[in-house]
Amino acid sequence: MKPFALLPLVIASLLAIGSRASAETTIAYPTADSATFTITVPDNWELTQAEDEEDYFLVTGPTNVELWFRSFEVNSGEEAEAAVEEAMTDGEEWLAENYEDIEFDEPTEGERDGMPFISLVGKGVEKENSEVVTFTIAFIMMENGSMTEFWSIIPLGDAKGKAGAQAIVDSFEAQ
Repeated sequence: MKPFALLPLVIASLLAIGSRASAETTIAYPTADSATFTITVPDNWELTQAEDEEDYFLVTGPTNVELWFRSFEVNSGEEAEAAVEEAMTDGEEWLAENYEDIEFDEPTEGERDGMPFISLVGKGVEKENSEVVTFTIAFIMMENGSMTEFWSIIPLGDAKGKAGAQAIVDSFEAQ
């Protein structure tokens, strides 16, 4: 057999494997027909659908990175402030049930594609397995009258998971 006779088959196999590894799915929230935003997620991430409109949906990566998203309508700055405060109160309770040694940096404000946002970064220790994780909590005001809330939980030192999460966040598009 000629040494290069199998080369086309090997190349075709590698291309097929490579295309499967990079397959992605675009998720529209809350539905494709009435989307307030979309994100693009690798196919090897697991999706847990929101149970109700304005509820969170979850995408979980192969290294146990968790990204939580939801969106809801806000009609004023005061309503947005109240929604952030309520989400943070509920979030603090949930974090306290599941994590200890929770610390947050000061909030950061900025703009993303012309839309104002506020975010908090922190860390904690998971009670169940003592794993140190980083948290990001962000709220972005979209031009469509909605506010998107985002939470991430990433194991500390998980560079691959962090890069995957960042790619998903970077894919965020208001509709």
